[in-house]
Amino acid sequence: MTAYRTELGQVTYNPQTRAYQALVSFHEAGETTRVPCALPLPLDTEPGVVASALIRQAREIRRDARVPLISRIRAAAAPDRIDALAHRVAARRPGPAPLGA
Repeated sequence: MTAYRTELGQVTYNPQTRAYQALVSFHEAGETTRVPCALPLPLDTEPGVVASALIRQAREIRRDARVPLISRIRAAAAPDRIDALAHRVAARRPGPAPLGA
């Protein structure tokens, strides 16, 4: 069975747009997908209502592939790519200058 988890990031209220905003992360099969969400709701909306509405919006966006910006990270592959990049950067760096040069 595949483990699946939904995580709601920090929820903020943007007074300029009068909307609650958050980044919702979906963790499934070693991959993380992050979806930015914004909902125009009154400032006095109950926190539980805001949280469930943001998660529902993120699920709909993800399902319909309507998100203009989405981030996907493969959990197992990311450290390998970071290590490979670090080795390439280190190989390009010049060594220390010889003393007296």
